[in-house]
Amino acid sequence: MAKVPRHVDLIRLRYYGSLGLIAIGVVMVLYVAVRQVGTSEDSEPGPVPTAEVIAKPGPESCPPDWRYIDNALQRYTVCVPLNLISYDGANTVLLENATAEDWQRIFGQEFVLVNDAWLNPDAVADAFSSLRPISLRIDVVPPTVGFNGCDLRSQSPDGAGVVSCTDRLSMELDGAVFSEDGPAHLLRALIPTQAGKSVNEVFSVYLSINSRAEDWELQEPLFREILENLKPY
Repeated sequence: MAKVPRHVDLIRLRYYGSLGLIAIGVVMVLYVAVRQVGTSEDSEPGPVPTAEVIAKPGPESCPPDWRYIDNALQRYTVCVPLNLISYDGANTVLLENATAEDWQRIFGQEFVLVNDAWLNPDAVADAFSSLRPISLRIDVVPPTVGFNGCDLRSQSPDGAGVVSCTDRLSMELDGAVFSEDGPAHLLRALIPTQAGKSVNEVFSVYLSINSRAEDWELQEPLFREILENLKPY
């Protein structure tokens, strides 16, 4: 019997091999399709993670007839009584008349607001807390900054991490000095700029209100209301 040429065997082997590969490919495609169908039926897609966005408070967050201030340089907003004006120790600026250049200068220096009674202490004071002599200061300070008087950084924080304390002051010829029975009061607070962090760990927004009024209790609620409306972002 004549032998089959070798090249014929190779052709057949290649043919059957190709069929085998095609069959394996079809089986794999069907397996993957079945797995995908089973997954879509048996399990629900997980929640899509979303970034938490902290909205900056707007003017609508302020009490009625208060002024909204957005310090984009130091990244905080605050609401204050309308009668407070900017004071750099020598010059005053009415905030309702402040230009863009004025605001840039105000935010670029120590941010201090006062009222007429502070600039003219001999004038008759009104019973309203915001019209009593008052000097308000806001700044952003690192956790390494210390304070004289009451140990502000060791106070127990509230739920938002805010700490506060009050000192009594007496007015001397060379300025105010801490005094246990002084008539003036210095109300101070620190607000951490990062949620969940201590004022001793991160930068904080510093608020102080210096009152010359002996009946300073009128300004304690004012201090608390301003503090509540002082928001870092």
